[in-house]
Amino acid sequence: MISGETQKILCMVPCFNEGENLPRLIEQIRGENLAQHCDLLFVDDGSVDGSADLIKKSGFPVYSHPTNAGYGAAIKSGLRYAHERSYTHLGVFPGDGQRQVSDMLALFREAEKGSFDLVVGSKLHLIRAIPWRRAVGNRLFSSFARVLGRAPFADVLSGFKVYRVASVLPLLDWLPERYDFDLVFAIHCGRSGLSVREIPVQVRYHAHSTKMKSVAAEGLRMLSSSLKTLYGRGVRPIEDPLGQ
Repeated sequence: MISGETQKILCMVPCFNEGENLPRLIEQIRGENLAQHCDLLFVDDGSVDGSADLIKKSGFPVYSHPTNAGYGAAIKSGLRYAHERSYTHLGVFPGDGQRQVSDMLALFREAEKGSFDLVVGSKLHLIRAIPWRRAVGNRLFSSFARVLGRAPFADVLSGFKVYRVASVLPLLDWLPERYDFDLVFAIHCGRSGLSVREIPVQVRYHAHSTKMKSVAAEGLRMLSSSLKTLYGRGVRPIEDPLGQ
């Protein structure tokens, strides 16, 4: 912890067409009292299945993109929202129903007791339980990012994180808007010298775990974006979803 810092934590739940997962997820958040440990914000990335209405009926605050801007754009919206409201940390609790509240709280505890810019929840210790296409992608991009990009943590595709807002905000314009966000961010962490703590967490895959239309296409996008980052072209910033 930075000396004299008073921590204020926001937990965002990014969602895109999570109508199948939200009822159970909201029940889990309520049942395990996540809101006692942080403020909550759902970020709906232009869902067309009524996800935003489900969240509103639950009573939790929701910020909605008018159209689907992308996973990375949702994380950027959460970070900017947190910055504008003076939160010191932003936790990301994915809305796909794969994660556990107890693990989110473990990430918060690591963020609170250390001077880390980033705390990452890693699933790589469960590699045999991960669907094989995802397992191959995780191993491939982890090796790529760590060897060539000097990423300071192993699970470079994990979206389950706690960010120190002030440390990450200067990087936002260099980060992409879609699923390549996490990989490119991992490379920037190494380049920027951010301090990172990585801890093992649980993950539960199910039929509605992913919204990727094409794993191969997203994999190629990730590779292209990371190569541009490594060789100096970076990622071209596009319009800020919050209109700032």
